[in-house]
Amino acid sequence: GLKALQRQRAQKHMRAGNQFRVFKRSDPFDKKRALRTIREHVEKSATEMEDFWPTAFYLGVQKSGSTAVESLLRKHPQVCKGEELKFFNGGLLWTHGGLEVYLDMFASDKKCKKIIGPEGEKGQNGFGLDASPNYICNEQAIKNIYDSVPKSKRSKLKFIVVLRSPLERDLSMFNHFRLEFFMRFLEDNKLSLEDVKDNAERREKLLRRFEQNDEDFASYAGTLQQNIQSYATSEKDCDENPLYRGMYFSQLTTLWKYFDRDQTLVLNFDTLVSDARDTLRRIADFLEIERKPMLVDELPHLNTQDFFGKIELQSLDGQVCKEAVKFFEEENLKLYKLLAAPGSPSQQPPFPPFQPPACMHNGDKAASV
Repeated sequence: GLKALQRQRAQKHMRAGNQFRVFKRSDPFDKKRALRTIREHVEKSATEMEDFWPTAFYLGVQKSGSTAVESLLRKHPQVCKGEELKFFNGGLLWTHGGLEVYLDMFASDKKCKKIIGPEGEKGQNGFGLDASPNYICNEQAIKNIYDSVPKSKRSKLKFIVVLRSPLERDLSMFNHFRLEFFMRFLEDNKLSLEDVKDNAERREKLLRRFEQNDEDFASYAGTLQQNIQSYATSEKDCDENPLYRGMYFSQLTTLWKYFDRDQTLVLNFDTLVSDARDTLRRIADFLEIERKPMLVDELPHLNTQDFFGKIELQSLDGQVCKEAVKFFEEENLKLYKLLAAPGSPSQQPPFPPFQPPACMHNGDKAASV
């Protein structure tokens, strides 16, 4: 909690203060010498912490293979940290911790010390990675990165963005939270998924009870239509309306207000899945790291869980599906035009249009979910 964070910072400052004990107790106090020692220590600390600035950011988007790619990058010998730090969104760490706490996450990491620290092994060509896929749809997070990073390092930052069909991504996130809240429902009833996995009738009864108790996750079609209707009057922010997470043209143009376009590698989720080896090779080349540790033929499935209450896109009512496709259509067309224009890094392949969702073929009488 916050108290633990404050205690951690206090202990760190105490240890730093102990380093100023450079005089014997019997020595007469020399104010100039003391101030010079303190100034040298502060300058040294600031320089060392600056060395630990991450130079790569996996910006998003959520539910687009980010966990799998992060895991491969995290294991790479030239990459350290690679976790969802969520610092620049402006939460407690940002407000009460500050950059010192953020950079200390890298400075205290053994691998980071080895490959990017001032006393680490030379010739590693390593870097720190902040893999927080919710940064991309939060302009304040992007601005915080820009304002916080030393000017000498701004142009050296690299950003990776993987985009998925907005409707598919939205449903995947809906299912993610549907499972999370269903697990809480089971816990409240002193049950687990294991308790009901072999009893289909009991599963259905529990699922119906859950949907009655939590209407937000009872109907994806209803939630989707509600978000579409409220989008025009809601603030364009991911926390205000989840559909903004699929407004990729707006998010990329916001990112490129602060950083140059050739600092960003934009990839298609479908291509990442269908041709993982080539896509991962492009990521390695973009980050200027060895290819071999990254190359796999199939992405690991790390953030998926079997759930009997999962809603499939092909079961979505056809009319609701068409309404959603029309909602994202203009934004997607602007995205394709943007990415077809010159300015992308050489490692970026042509960006294919998103595939039409399976529900587009459903008739008007398809079951609403």
